Order: sequence, then C-alpha cells, then structure tokens
Amino acid sequence: MKLYQLMWDLLLHTFNLIIVGAPNDDVIQQFHKTFNVSGSGNEPQNKDLKLIQVVHEWHSSKRKFLTVSVKDIPNFYIRILDIKNFQNNDTNELVPNSLAAMSFYSRVRESGTGKLKTRKICDLTPKQDLDNVISAHLLKLAKPQFHLTSTNLLTLDEYLKEYEVVLISKNPKTARNKINIIRYHFKQFLAYPIDKIDLKLLILWKESHIRKLTTKQKQQSECPYDLAESTLKGAISSLRAALRSASASPFHNYKIPEEIIHTSELKFIPKNLVHKYYSQEERVEIYQKLFVRDRNKLLGKIGSCPFYDYLTPLILICIYLGLRPSYALKIKKTDIYWESNMLIIRGDKGKVKQPQYTPLCNGLDVIIKEWLQHPIHSSKSQWLFPNPIDHKSHLVDYSKLVKNFKKTLSFEHFDFTTVRHTSATHFQSGGHDIFKTQRFLGHGNVTTTLRYSHHTDLDIKRCYTQYSEMVDNEILQARALVAGTK
Repeated sequence: MKLYQLMWDLLLHTFNLIIVGAPNDDVIQQFHKTFNVSGSGNEPQNKDLKLIQVVHEWHSSKRKFLTVSVKDIPNFYIRILDIKNFQNNDTNELVPNSLAAMSFYSRVRESGTGKLKTRKICDLTPKQDLDNVISAHLLKLAKPQFHLTSTNLLTLDEYLKEYEVVLISKNPKTARNKINIIRYHFKQFLAYPIDKIDLKLLILWKESHIRKLTTKQKQQSECPYDLAESTLKGAISSLRAALRSASASPFHNYKIPEEIIHTSELKFIPKNLVHKYYSQEERVEIYQKLFVRDRNKLLGKIGSCPFYDYLTPLILICIYLGLRPSYALKIKKTDIYWESNMLIIRGDKGKVKQPQYTPLCNGLDVIIKEWLQHPIHSSKSQWLFPNPIDHKSHLVDYSKLVKNFKKTLSFEHFDFTTVRHTSATHFQSGGHDIFKTQRFLGHGNVTTTLRYSHHTDLDIKRCYTQYSEMVDNEILQARALVAGTK
C-alpha cells in the first residue's frame, strides 16, 4: 500500500485541477478507477460532473468534509476535513496545514449482528508511519475466506444450541451463563463453521482487545487490554470447552486443532505484571482503619460485640484463611468445631470441589466468637454471615461497604483477590513449601498456587543471608582443614 503516493500524486492533484477549473479527462478517469467520493454518484454519464460539483462544494465550505474510499483497499475510508485545514503553497496547490486535515477510518459489518462498525485508525501521520499503521489495523480486520457450502459442519451459532443441552446435563445453574459468554464475546464468529475457527482467527480476536497505553498508564501497571484479563481468559476458555465438546461428539466429523489447546499465544498475561500482595505497613493500615471504623460507628452504643457490622470479621477471616469471600459467606455455625479447633469449608460445583478442614488459630477463634455476639445473631440463623434482610439466607452483596472502606485507605488497590495473594505470600514466607501453600489455598493444581504466592524482598534477603552463612561456614571449615595439614 503506497497511500501517501496515492493521496498526493492523484487525489489532491485531481482536487487542485478541479478547483482551478482545468480538469484533465485522463486524470479524472484514473481518479475514478482508484477512488470513490461519497455523494459523487455511480452513473457513468454524470460521474465527472458530480465529482466536480462535490469538490467545489467542499472548497466553498458548503461541505464540512469529504469521504473517499480506495477501491483496491476494502473497508478503508479517507475523510478529508474542512477546507480551513488546507492552504495553498507557492504553486497554488492544496497542502494540509495540520495533521488533523485528514483522518482514516475502517468500516466493517460485523458477522452475527449485521451492524456496521466504524473505527478511526489515525489522523495524518509522518510519511514513514502512515502505511504501516493503516496496514496493521486492516490486517486485524481481515477475515478468513471460506465457502459455507464446503463443509457439512454446523456453524458456531448452531452448535451452541446443542452444546447448551450438554452443559445443562452437567450443571444447569451455569449452562446459560457459559453460552451467553461465548455469544457475547465471539458474536463475529457465530456464522462460521466450527472447523474454520482456528488459532489465527483467535489471535486476531485477542489482538483486537489490546489497547494503547500512555507512559503514565504503563508506569501505573494498568491492564493492556480493554477488558480484564480474567474476563478475556474466561471467554477463550469457554470457547475452547465448546470446541472440545464438539470434537468429542460422535455426531460431528470435527477434531479440535491441537494448536488451539496447547498454544501459549492465547494467554492473557500483561507484560507489566506487578506482584499483588500487601506490605506489612499496608496490612497494619487495613487493620487500623477497620477498628477505627467500628469504634466510630459504635460510639454511644452498648453491646459486647466490638464489630459494627460484618465487614471487619469478613475481611479478617479472609486474611487469616486465604479464603475467597464467597466461601467465607457460606460458612455455617455448625461448620465450626470448637472442641477440636477446626473449621470446615464446604465444597460445591465452583472453585472448591471437596470439603476442606482448616485449623482455628487463637486470634481467629476470638474474632469469630466476638462476631457471634453481634445482635444480628439473635435471630438464631444457621449462617455465620446472615443476610441482614432475610436471616434464612447468607449474605451475598458486600460491594458497597468495601467500596466505601477503600476510600479511607491511603492506597487504592484494596480487593479480596489481593487479600488472598497476600495470605498465600506470607504463609509461604513463614517457611512452608509450595505444596503446603497449595493445600492452604485449596488448589487442585500446584501451578495455580505459583500464581498466588510471591517472594517479598525480605524473603530474598533472608534466604541470601542463610545461603551466605552456609558458604561462610564451609569456607571456614576448608581453611581450618588446610591450616591443620601444615
């Protein structure tokens, strides 16, 4: 694509000839073979006159902009903005006086929805960059060429109806959600036969979610994608599971490509990943702010419970046990064995499949007993965290209190995911190996635990000190032996 050459040698040159009243027939014909100007019509007998009329209207500011398509470059449009953005040079030719004089767009009709989507690619950029920027953008929009009649396989949209029945037989509660995830994130692939969904197509989908970050955003370690990595990872995992199911079905002559299953090119790991755990100063601040919050809200009230509501005990239990809040909220009072100082975390069809037994340390034992003195437990609910409205069910939504609590902290990154990472990191820092940490977090695979546990600078320093002391002792022993042989 030699876009700069096309624009200056033909497009603007033709406009100049029309404006000065000296249109050349050969130049006009060459222009019509290369470009199409919106509003100039398609009838051959009127095309030249229409083009001249449209250009003059633009030159006299009756038209705020002109939209030009390049016939050899599909889905690509040039928008020439107001004449005020151009000036005449010494040879009386139009020259853009700012980079905003021209803008470049892509326009594609989405598969599945049929909606026409227009995206701005860039403004006028230096010559050496323009062709590369536009080529890279249009490459992402490229669709694989295939004929629907060349395969007897179902389209993705058709197969999802069958796949939903399979999911319902396994877990009816999550089936509809998984189907909706695939339909929402891969709507452009719904009309594709399932054997045409390959690695190249999925990589283009992944690249379409990459966003440009400013220097400040990079320094702040912001996500390089337009959606959370967990959201994109969940979407690609859901699609893979659907394709695996189709591959395992005896009713379809389809086998999922191995490259889709084993590739690392579809992983969503930001390049500027920051370890997520709280320092000792941050942890102490969390505790202090929680206790100050309870003290201020309980001012003037009489009671034996030091907690105003569920927020403090919920956060502290998650810190002690490294629990996800959804599982902490599901703890029943009967799950606490006071005699043996054990707590059972019930398994379900979610992250935790099997029941987990966790010892109750003294500090956690005290916190739970204090929380049970709260007036909310006067209803004799079976739940450790009963719903304030309906005590027969457990608490579900805690987002509002957490959001308000975050505002009181001097740092912004407070969430339960980081709480869990912190628990894993400092549990392992206490001298426990990765397999004990795996059991502590309830992971089925140790590779998952590796993503949660991080080594702090203090850990590295302590390990180095221990290692250097060992080497020092060995060197001293060697020197003593050598000295003794003299």
